[in-house]
Amino acid sequence: AQRFRVQVADRSLAQVNPMAALLLDLLRLPDGRVEASTLLDLCAQPALAQRFGFATDSRDRLVELVERAGIRWGLSAAHRDGYGLAGFPQNTWFAGLQRMLLGVALGETDLVTAGTVLPLDDVESSDVALVGGLTELVGRLSRLMADLGKPATLSEWADRCRAGLSDLVELPPGQEWQLGDVWAGLSRLAERAGSATTTLTRHAALRAIAEEFTGAPARGAFGNGSLVVCGLRSLRHVPHRVLVLLGWDAACYPRPGHRHGDDLLGIEPRVGDPSAALSDRQVLLDAVHAAGERLVIVAQGRSEATNEEVPPAAPLAEFLEALDLTAATPAGVPASKAVTVQHPLQPFDPRYFDRSDPLLASADRLAYQAARAMLADPVVPPGRFALEPLPEPDLSQGVTLDDLVGYFGHPARALLRTRAGISFTETEDARDAIPIEPDHLARWQIGTRVLRQLRAGHDPEAVQKAEWLRGDVPPFALGASLLDQVFAEAGRSVRGVPAELPEPALHDLALTVPVPGHGAVPLVGRVTTHGEELLQVEFSSLQPRHRLSAWLRLLTLAAAEDGPWQARVVGKGRTAVYQAPPRPAATELLGRYLALYALGLSRPLPALPRLGHAWMEYRVSQRDPLDRLLCGKTFDRCWKFDSDAAWTAFFRYPELLELPSGDPSVPGADPAERTLVGALASSIWGPAMDAEVPA
Repeated sequence: AQRFRVQVADRSLAQVNPMAALLLDLLRLPDGRVEASTLLDLCAQPALAQRFGFATDSRDRLVELVERAGIRWGLSAAHRDGYGLAGFPQNTWFAGLQRMLLGVALGETDLVTAGTVLPLDDVESSDVALVGGLTELVGRLSRLMADLGKPATLSEWADRCRAGLSDLVELPPGQEWQLGDVWAGLSRLAERAGSATTTLTRHAALRAIAEEFTGAPARGAFGNGSLVVCGLRSLRHVPHRVLVLLGWDAACYPRPGHRHGDDLLGIEPRVGDPSAALSDRQVLLDAVHAAGERLVIVAQGRSEATNEEVPPAAPLAEFLEALDLTAATPAGVPASKAVTVQHPLQPFDPRYFDRSDPLLASADRLAYQAARAMLADPVVPPGRFALEPLPEPDLSQGVTLDDLVGYFGHPARALLRTRAGISFTETEDARDAIPIEPDHLARWQIGTRVLRQLRAGHDPEAVQKAEWLRGDVPPFALGASLLDQVFAEAGRSVRGVPAELPEPALHDLALTVPVPGHGAVPLVGRVTTHGEELLQVEFSSLQPRHRLSAWLRLLTLAAAEDGPWQARVVGKGRTAVYQAPPRPAATELLGRYLALYALGLSRPLPALPRLGHAWMEYRVSQRDPLDRLLCGKTFDRCWKFDSDAAWTAFFRYPELLELPSGDPSVPGADPAERTLVGALASSIWGPAMDAEVPA
């Protein structure tokens, strides 16, 4: 049955012909705001994509460019005039395309602007054709929308539609019939209009064109051996060998008649008036006459909640009663019972497969497996959080420093992404809303960008202008207030940086680290130092993951090159400084962290950064982290801050605080720690806290 050819009969020309549907979408385009998602959906139309060079594999890149250019809605500032935003050209298609075009020749690094256009960074040479096609498309749509705003006669509207569609689509060989059908429909409209000089607005013309393409059915496609799916009245008089009527439930038939408010005759019905109930009876009678060999009627016979018998719909009950009055089996069984089959509610009911009832049969393999499972002995499922460990990954091919740092920043997410290819991060389509209240992530992105540019020595006014032109800040006073706050917070981090820094030096690091159980593991990475100090400046407040990132980079630098290295991490109002251990000790510690990295990629480890850091802070201050009265609220806040879908997929809180140590064995853990969280905290955070020195 899955290989049957299926065709739907109840479809209009606009449903069958993509070009007719595209024409109606174009005519409705001025009713919206030309959102980014709307135009990108148009770019995904095959005929339009072929005309402007939008390949299938370039869809994601096109969405990325539109998103990064800050395009949200509106063709231009003039187009936004009707919404009261004529003075805010950012986030429009024209502004975003200008950023893309300028980004082909210039980068954003030096904050060079051309008038009110900031170049879009990282526009590659392979994007030139994509940007050019998008620019041409938006230009043609802009001209088409301008023409659609002018009243015209129906004949002129037909010419406009023909010209507009011809400019936007290109069909492959063998698909020209789609345009031919559209041209024929427009010609019929023009012929009916004749020489009439009455002008129509776009909405009036849209109603006439929509009626032409949606009011009439498409050409018939039945009678070719396919399984035809249609409504009750589409093929009611066309004979077929087998007819199947679906959904004749008592809740649906007979259908109630609804009187329109202006139907005055319906206030007092008379004999002979149209009736929905009588119409349903007639449809059923027509189906009986049209069925050549078999008529199958599918209706609800039992309640899905209680399994009690449900009376049939009134037309079906009358039909069964007529059968009983007409015929019976030689054994005297009424005809209605002889032709009725009661099916179980579930498709995996064993009666479908044990042949106990010859009238019940199924070829569904999945239902068959479910029926066998239902009859088999029950299997006790493993616990929700009971998982078998994976083999540890092979580290002989090497590990990058960024991968190592990324793992300890979020071990659960790294495990899912690396070993299962799973990410809980939703892939967002292009956003359509102008940023009014940026969330914490958007605010952090703006602040990090501002901080980086201020540290690079750019003029604050140039940085602020670039943020306005980028389109990531709210309009008018809301954006000014946000930028004032961001610059103030970024200034606090900048003031935590030493006044006179040596010139930055780039270190390309490549070393081999002995890792217990894995042998010699290559580790490669890149760090930047100022003199003998590795500096990391954060826009946000100083978080444990920032500390751990600087500590791991410092260890790698100390293990690769001799020197009295230290790392400084600066956040809003706080600074942490770590002194590098001697080279042999740094190499040994790196081996421990790489062993933890391999262990953490074979099973989930409750190594939440904030939780582990708080645990070790209690240990360092001679307080017992196992005392829930003392530490409970702190650990609750740490879990609330760190936990997300990746962590909750593996652990429950506060049960994870009671997991015993020893399974698995944690490299470098304090033997006195009785819990797995404590063992991980001592192994990961113990060396870092020992190396911290006063700022």
